This record gives sequence, C-alpha cells and structure tokens, in this order.
Amino acid sequence: MSIIGTLPANLQNGTIADASQVMADLNYIANQVNANALATAALTTAMAAAGLGALVNIQVLLASGTYTPSANANSAIVAGVGAGAAGGGTSAVSPGPAVPVAGSGGGSGTVGVIWIPSGLTTQAVTIGAGGTGVAGSGGNNGGQSSFGGLLILPGGLGGLLGGGNPGSGTAALGAAPPQLPAAPSGSGIFLYSTQGEPGMPGLDFPNNSLGGRGGNSPFGSGGTGGVGGTTTNGTNGNGRGAGGAGGAIYSSGVSGTAGFNGTAAAFIVFELV
Repeated sequence: MSIIGTLPANLQNGTIADASQVMADLNYIANQVNANALATAALTTAMAAAGLGALVNIQVLLASGTYTPSANANSAIVAGVGAGAAGGGTSAVSPGPAVPVAGSGGGSGTVGVIWIPSGLTTQAVTIGAGGTGVAGSGGNNGGQSSFGGLLILPGGLGGLLGGGNPGSGTAALGAAPPQLPAAPSGSGIFLYSTQGEPGMPGLDFPNNSLGGRGGNSPFGSGGTGGVGGTTTNGTNGNGRGAGGAGGAIYSSGVSGTAGFNGTAAAFIVFELV
C-alpha cells in the first residue's frame, strides 16, 4: 500500500512554489516516513517525480555534533528552525497598592529550507539552546544554530521586561515585543527563509495582568501567557524553535520574577540520490 497518497501541493519543475506549499509537502513527507519507519518505493518515486531525486533517508538532528550522510546520498533538502527565546520577566513591585506587571513573549527562531544539489558531505551541526527566563529582566535570546556554513539560523529575540502600570481604569499594553532577529544565511540554495514570529505584548489591566504569548514556529507552539497573581504563571514554549511566555503578576511588595523558557532548534535532512 502506498504511504504517500496525494501530496498537499503539486509542485512543477521550472516554476516558483509558494513557501507554504513547500513546507506543506516537506511536513507531509516527514510525517509519513516517521509513521511508517522507512522510505518506501512510493515515497522515493514521489520525490523523483518532483525533480529532486530519490529519497534514501531522513535524519532528524536534535543535538549538536556531526552530520554524516547516509550511504549513496549525494544531495539533500535541509529544513531547520532556530531556537526560541524566553519571555520577559516582571520588575519588582514596591509595597503598597497592587500593581499589574506583564512581560512580552519571546520570539520564535528563524526558519530556513535549503537545497544541496550535489556533493553532500559531512557537516558540523550546532543546535542552539532555547532562551531562559531571568528574574527581574528581559528573556534571553535563543542560541544560534548552524548546519555547517550551508544554513545558519539566528535564534529568536527575548521578550522585554514588564515595568508595571498602576492603571487608569482601562487596559493598557505592557512590554512590547522586540524586533525580529537577523534573517537566515549560508551558502546553500535557499528555497524558503523567514525571520520567525515575535512574541506578543503583555497586557496590564486595572486589576490584573496577562503575560504575552511566545512566538510559534513550524515545529512548535509558543508558551501561553498566564494571568497575574501573587506569583507569575504561564508556560514554556513547546516542540522546537518556539518562544516562552512573558511573566505576569498583580501584587505588591514582591521581587522581580522570570519569564518562561523557549525551546531548542532542530534540523531535518531529506537525503537524496
């Protein structure tokens, strides 16, 4: 029985495909291979029909080290996501009336897809770590990731510190998200490139606060901002390359608290012959 069926997008040689079509096909192929444990004749036929060569193996790289091509692999499509950043923390609040404080979410890592048409060789791989939250400060950026010099992926930018807003009877934005990181780079032939997704701003309400959501990635979802209380709450990023939520409190006489962590990077290598 064929495991491919119909690809989500019918890509034609000599035309420029929409980025969402390329990613849809790559995600579909990866899911089918993982579900069936190996690449079948139907899968390799589909790759060859797309003009990319026959698929011989898929390697998922989740830790830094050395990538070694599988036997007979001579070309590849490499898809990767950079590390997600941590959300911003909350500043200290002096004793007195309760104050809402909300940090912004951390950004997701950059995303790149490259084609290596021939001469596939061993490459040094760096998997950037997700950014970590810091008490009373903005979140740490996601670490930079690289697949040799062919694909270099900056991590997302950390969420900003929430400074507090005593409120005026109306809701107000807390810390705004930072700008996007630098774009992916490298000597590979780029099929797709994006600078990721920024986290969302925190929100300060008259009697509460909400931490900003972390940025989503193609391989993970951003952390969810929590509603403020006496201590901050929310969630870390999920999957790979996603940002953590910003912290949120509604209190008085408390120390600064940390935002939530982003998640590490990843590369997927579709090896072709």
